[in-house]
Amino acid sequence: MNELKTLEDRLKSATDRISAALGARDSQSGALVTEKEINAKLQTQLSQLRTQRESDLAEVNKLIDQLNPLMEGNGNA
Repeated sequence: MNELKTLEDRLKSATDRISAALGARDSQSGALVTEKEINAKLQTQLSQLRTQRESDLAEVNKLIDQLNPLMEGNGNA
């Protein structure tokens, strides 16, 4: 009877370790998915910021092109 109890205890211990390992794996897998989602959102945001920067640069260049004739016409430039 004592031997049976020992085997039951060992089996329960092994089952607990397996459950803990599977839980940790699932947790890591979930974290990886979350990191991928965050990465995708950051990539989208970065792309939007680059597009906005290009638009702003084009607008600044347009303003400079409009100011150049005014400055060239002014002898104090």
